[in-house]
Formats: sequence, structure tokens, C-alpha cells
Amino acid sequence: MSSKIVKKDGMKKNSKIEIGNMTSEEYILYKLSKLSKANKHISKNMVKELGYLITPQKAADYLGKNVSTIYEKIKNKEILAKKIGNKYRICTETLILLLEDIDVTTQL
Repeated sequence: MSSKIVKKDGMKKNSKIEIGNMTSEEYILYKLSKLSKANKHISKNMVKELGYLITPQKAADYLGKNVSTIYEKIKNKEILAKKIGNKYRICTETLILLLEDIDVTTQL
């Protein structure tokens, strides 16, 4: 599966990207770039409300999920998270992908 990339200045490149060759992080960022206006708005509001990086517990509380579910999503690379010290921090913006029920791992 391939898709055209748009440069930051809005002009399309002639080259295509191969989704199968992306890392999970690149694919998640790609999916975020393809969100509808409404979902982008929701995602931005989540960042305003929760902050850019949040703990798995805070994500679980916000989504009404068990924290073990959030750790499973991190393990399966369905959301962007990085370990800082010995604790994970989640990129809040990527939580919208869980609300949309987009399974990013099956696309890789």
C-alpha cells in the first residue's frame, strides 16, 4: 500500500511512501497526519487538557480503561510512548488512534 506525501509548504511530492517499510512510530505519525479535521481538533484538545506527555495511568483514567490495557497498547506499538528513566510517557496526541479503534500494528 502506498500513499502520496505532502510537503510542509503544501506542494505534493512526486514520490510515494511505502507504508510497509515504515517503522511503527512513522506509521503512527502518518496516521495522525491523515486524521479528519474533527479528530485533529479532539486530539489538540486532549493535549491542552492533559499535556503533551502523560503517564499510562493518566491515559487509562482519561479513556476509562484499565492501566494494563494501556501498557498492552504500548507493547503492541499502537500508541507512541517512550521510557523516561524507568517510567513510560505517552504522546497524548496518539490517544485519538485508540478512540478511533485504528489498529496500527496490522498495517505494518
